[in-house]
Amino acid sequence: MAPTGYGYPPMAPPRRRTPAEVHVCAALLYATGAVTLAAGLVVGIASVSTDALASVSLPVVDARAAAGVGVAIGVLMVVIGFATLVVARKVQRGRQWARVLVQVLSGLSLAATVAALVGEGQPDALTGFVLPVLCLILLNLPAVRDWFRYGSGSVR
Repeated sequence: MAPTGYGYPPMAPPRRRTPAEVHVCAALLYATGAVTLAAGLVVGIASVSTDALASVSLPVVDARAAAGVGVAIGVLMVVIGFATLVVARKVQRGRQWARVLVQVLSGLSLAATVAALVGEGQPDALTGFVLPVLCLILLNLPAVRDWFRYGSGSVR
């Protein structure tokens, strides 16, 4: 009779510690998501508030249209804020797709900020330059790239 492989299965390799740079980038994403989520809630609530619309002298049809647009913008902001929180968690857990997504969106944000600088001359420096550049730098450090590639312990 052949051996059937009794005993314990081999242990999985241990997870390596998450680099501090990943935690910093995830914290920035968490903060951005929370602010966007809160702003979306405020916009949505303010747009359905009759007191906010009463102070604006619009005809009834225009006031309802403005409320509808405000609610739509608020819902979109809430969805974007929630998605940002999910991506932040996935970056923190070591998902390569989330790292790539953050890098692509950071590059697009930089391009949009440069276009706004050329067109208007007044870009938003914090969200347009500082946060995307910081995330791009932090997520492209050699130790962070290696951790996302080999050491996060997550199944891709």
